[in-house]
Amino acid sequence: YFVQGQDEKEEILIKDISKTGINFTTLKPHNLSKDDLIELKFSLDNQMRMEVRTRVKILWIIDRTVGAQFVDPNLLEKDLGLYLIK
Repeated sequence: YFVQGQDEKEEILIKDISKTGINFTTLKPHNLSKDDLIELKFSLDNQMRMEVRTRVKILWIIDRTVGAQFVDPNLLEKDLGLYLIK
């Protein structure tokens, strides 16, 4: 993830993904807060290993586990649509 306007950039482990949001765990302690807008960059584990870049709004945080909503889920529909049908 990348925090806009700050120099914070860390790796994450995605736990769950849907058409509208994502649940991930940071590998290190973080300075994220509810309602922060951050950019995520991740690769899907499908055959093409497609890279996805998107902005999310953080809805909740429990320790290093974060729940976030995609800012514009319609932009991801093409990338995630077939992936989520599996």
